[in-house]
Amino acid sequence: MPDIGLVNGQFVDEDITTGQAGTYIPSSWGNAVTQEIINVIESAELEPREGQNNQLALAIEQLITDNLAGAATEEKSGVAKIATQTQVDTGTDDSTIVTPKKLAEKASVGIKGSFSNLRISTTGVSAVITITADRLVVEGPHLTMRTLSDISLSCNFTAAGLNGLDTGVSAGSTWYFVHVIHNPVTHAIASLLSLSKSAPVLPADFTHAARVGAIRTDATSNKYPLSVSQFGNKVRYELVAGSNIVAYPTVASGTANAAVIASLNSFVPETAARASLVAGTTSGYVGFAPVGAALATPGNGYLSPAQVNGFPYVGGYNQSSPVPTATGDINLKTMSVMYCSSSSVGILQCMGWEDNL
Repeated sequence: MPDIGLVNGQFVDEDITTGQAGTYIPSSWGNAVTQEIINVIESAELEPREGQNNQLALAIEQLITDNLAGAATEEKSGVAKIATQTQVDTGTDDSTIVTPKKLAEKASVGIKGSFSNLRISTTGVSAVITITADRLVVEGPHLTMRTLSDISLSCNFTAAGLNGLDTGVSAGSTWYFVHVIHNPVTHAIASLLSLSKSAPVLPADFTHAARVGAIRTDATSNKYPLSVSQFGNKVRYELVAGSNIVAYPTVASGTANAAVIASLNSFVPETAARASLVAGTTSGYVGFAPVGAALATPGNGYLSPAQVNGFPYVGGYNQSSPVPTATGDINLKTMSVMYCSSSSVGILQCMGWEDNL
């Protein structure tokens, strides 16, 4: 721009009181600037209007809009919006594009609760549950899956929220379900105890979860979890001196010359697929079997091959030593088992269960 007498970059008027000379604008320069502005306005197919001070801005915006390629489609290139993680997870939007990072999050596929080297243990003398796993698949909204690695958690019945109870306080002689939960934004991993096997109350921002086990509290004022060890989905009561499990829990006992039905609700969780049982007596016979109408009344000849559907499923008989012991697993069509014994000292105990994770 030629020297036209600007003051601080501004046009000024002549001031005779101060001797300030007015800005000098050559006609050639003024006409050139005016024509350039008009050209921009007209190229946007707008009509120049005197007194309208936003015409240049409107013209520039219109020119930008006119020269955009439009929305990108499968047939032509253009402008596209980047999808949010929710849009990627939902998988129904067909007008946005996906970044590699969001695609990697979505690409974590699997079956909820799938695990590698899952282990859970309690001591029977504290409120703590220890949970470890090499890998675990958790599920979130829209059936999105996340595979968690190197899990090592401690869950406490005295805590609330993360690594504790989802709601309320612990109760004695009660089954609680153990969940591993995940925050996909911060990548935090925690555990959660809940009365619900499938819908725990998740803390804020934790959207993914998977159930990994079930634990029952004892009947004392401590309400400690019963002493157990879990490898994969197989759980065993751990007999530990001084703990709340010093002998396998008794399901039924005493004489039952005619088979009786005993409940397993206090010994295996409702999610159990199989129960591991052991029966014994110092004399006579003892046995157990799944509940079923086809089973015959037990008797001394119950092991005879001629008694095809005879009782029991497993059992032992001896009039003297050694002590007969019968062990076996039963599929849990119901939460009950049939028990028989010819002796008042016969006993049926639960060793553990297989969880249907």
